Amino acid sequence: MATGRRAIDNKLVVGAVFIDFQKAFDCVSHSILLYKLEHNFGITGNLLAWLRDYLSDREQYTVINGVSSENTKVAYGIPQGSVLGPILFALYTSDLPKAVNTATTFLYADDTTMYCDGESVDQVTATLNKALEELALWCKHNSLVPHPKKCEGMIFKRNHFIGPLGSLKINQHLIKWCSSSKLLGVTIDNKLTWTKHISELKRGFVNKLNLIKRSRFLPRNSLLDLYFKVILPSVTYALPIWGCCTNKNEFNSLESIHCRAARVIYNLPRDMPSEDVRKTANWDSLFDTYKVRIATLIYNIYNRITPSCLEHIIQRKESKYDLRHQHRVSVQRFETYYMKNSISYRGSIVWNLLEPSAVSARDYAKRAKKSHALRNLNFNEESPQMGRPQIDSDFVFY
Repeated sequence: MATGRRAIDNKLVVGAVFIDFQKAFDCVSHSILLYKLEHNFGITGNLLAWLRDYLSDREQYTVINGVSSENTKVAYGIPQGSVLGPILFALYTSDLPKAVNTATTFLYADDTTMYCDGESVDQVTATLNKALEELALWCKHNSLVPHPKKCEGMIFKRNHFIGPLGSLKINQHLIKWCSSSKLLGVTIDNKLTWTKHISELKRGFVNKLNLIKRSRFLPRNSLLDLYFKVILPSVTYALPIWGCCTNKNEFNSLESIHCRAARVIYNLPRDMPSEDVRKTANWDSLFDTYKVRIATLIYNIYNRITPSCLEHIIQRKESKYDLRHQHRVSVQRFETYYMKNSISYRGSIVWNLLEPSAVSARDYAKRAKKSHALRNLNFNEESPQMGRPQIDSDFVFY
C-alpha cells in the first residue's frame, strides 16, 4: 500500500478490491496451464513432458458410509499440499495483471488485489467496475470463477465520505463494501490505522501466553524456544507494515503482553517495571524489533535483494561528489500521517541513521540491533532531513 499511501497523502481517493476465487486450485485447466508453460515460459522437452505426466491420468472418488464411488478422471485442478502446486498456479495466473489495464493488480498465490486512485469516490468506483469487467473476461478464458460473496471492496480517503457508495459488480453480482478486510494474514482498515489488526493480534497473543502459563512445568529453555520460535513470530508477522499503528496505546498493550511473557518464563514479580523486566530477561522491546525489521527491509531494497516492485519505497541519492553520504537516500516531506508513518518515510530515516556497509542482511540486522542511536530513535522527534541520531538524550529536533 506504499503507492496508495502516497496517493492519499496527495489528496486522492484510493479504491481496492480483494478478489476470492471459488476453489481456485481445483479449477485450473490442465490444457490451458500446459499451453502457458510452453508458449509463455518456453518450457519444452522432457520438463514439459514430465509436467504433463504429473497432471494427467489423475483420478478421484468419494466414500460415503464406507461405500466408494467409481473413479473419475480429473481434467482440472492442481494437487494441493505440494510444493509445486502454488508455483504452477502462480504461472497460470501470471498474465492476469496484463489483462487488467485499468487498475494495478497484485497476486500472491490465489490472493488477488486490484486497486486504483482518482479524484473522487465515483471516479474510483467506475474504474474498479471497469477493472472487474476485465477480470471477469480473463476468468472466462481461464476457467476461474470469482466468488462475489467473498470478494470485498474498500475506499481509502483522507476525509470521511458522506453519501452512498456506488455499486461494485462482477458478472452482474454485487460486491460488498467494507471498512476492514483481511489480506495475507493482516487486517487492513480504510484509514490504515491498523487498530483492528492489533486488537485481533492482542487477543491471540493473550491466548498463546496462557499456553506458556500452562507449560510452566517445562524447563526454561523449552519455554524460551516455544515463545521465540512459535509464539512471537506469529505476533511480529508483517511487523514493518502494521508497526506504524497510529494508536500507541494499542501497540503498548502488545508490549505489556510481551513483558508479561518474560515475567512468566523467568518467574519475575508482577510489579517489576517493564523496562527492568526486559533488562533482566535481556529481551528487546517490540518497538526496537520493529525498527530493526525496517532497517533490514530497507537494506534489502537498497541492495536490490527484494522484488523490483518495492524499488519505489526509497529514493536513492545519485551523487558522485558527496562520497561521505553517497549511500544515503532522500527523505521526503509529507502532509499526513498516511506517509509519515509509512515504510518509505520511516525506513529512509532509519537507513540514513545507520552505516549501510555490511556483508549481508543478517549482519546488518545484528548491527542495527546493537545500535544505540536506533534504540533512542523516536520518529516523532527525529529530523527527517538530517537523519542523524540525537546529540543528547534531552535534545529534541523541532
